[in-house]
Amino acid sequence: EVCAGGGGMKIISRGQAPDLNPIRFECMHCKTVFEATRQEATFVPDQRDGNFWQIACPVCARLVTKDAK
Repeated sequence: EVCAGGGGMKIISRGQAPDLNPIRFECMHCKTVFEATRQEATFVPDQRDGNFWQIACPVCARLVTKDAK
């Protein structure tokens, strides 16, 4: 597959942009497992305990977090 910009660049194996890869969450309150994109979740920087993602559970609305590693 040749890139849109032309030239000699050739894609050998097409990946997916990191911001499109879903993040899997599990609510500890209602046990719902769901996926969300990085646009839907909120990135929370935390120097002490480590960065994490945060989003409201779609079933019970409690905040669910996931380590950003």
